[in-house]
Amino acid sequence: MFRVKNISVTFSHHTLLDDFSCDFPTGQLCMILGPNGAGKTTLLKCLDGEITPSPGVVELNGQPLSRWSNLELATQRAVLPQYSNLDFPFTVRDVVLMGRIPHDTTEDENQKIADDVLAHCDCVHLAARAFPTLSGGEQQRVHTARILAQIWNQSNDKNRFLLLDEPVSALDLSHQYSLLTLLKQLAKDQQIGIICSLHNLNLAAQFADRCLLIDNGQLIADGAPKDVFSEDILSKVFSIEMWVNPHPQNPDIPLIMPKLDENTVS
Repeated sequence: MFRVKNISVTFSHHTLLDDFSCDFPTGQLCMILGPNGAGKTTLLKCLDGEITPSPGVVELNGQPLSRWSNLELATQRAVLPQYSNLDFPFTVRDVVLMGRIPHDTTEDENQKIADDVLAHCDCVHLAARAFPTLSGGEQQRVHTARILAQIWNQSNDKNRFLLLDEPVSALDLSHQYSLLTLLKQLAKDQQIGIICSLHNLNLAAQFADRCLLIDNGQLIADGAPKDVFSEDILSKVFSIEMWVNPHPQNPDIPLIMPKLDENTVS
């Protein structure tokens, strides 16, 4: 379990997180939502250890992150940042195999894992390509395969986490749905804890087991999408009037639409 206890982050006299507390168990696809500057990326960076909050503490499986070595952390959680620059002409397969660096596994095992995650991310046909020649969306899928390789099939260890910052931002619609379907399946079948930030409320409503809505560094709502996505809450947080209606295929899934202003309607 990831646990954040009363964490605050301040930068240049601006509070990014304000006395924030939350638990993140395994086996859930949890999506962090909120407007630009709400604190989503800052929260993920606290969870991955890039930012040390003050005051407050972040714990992984009952131990503060400061007590974990970098190697130990790399075997328990994998991180996909919002931007991942890689300009060297490594092949896609080599990039994915980088995810296996923390593990003492054989080359054959690593190659098998690379094959598995490439298939799950629809990247098999890209395996021999030089990474810089790929489109932005293809590169994002390869980086996703890399972090999956980092925590893939570790003796059914149930204390693994994926931390993803805007993982569908460069993907086309079909690959957005494919990736989120995969993440939801991994959370359920392998009991991986998956925590990702997202801007698309309707994707979150369809796929998330749990939504955290944050604004100005504070937790506004926490729960299932149908409980978090109310017209009043969303309209206030995003400063735009919202419609929230049942999805035509499943009444438990909210369907969110901004209201059009009079000029747009006319």
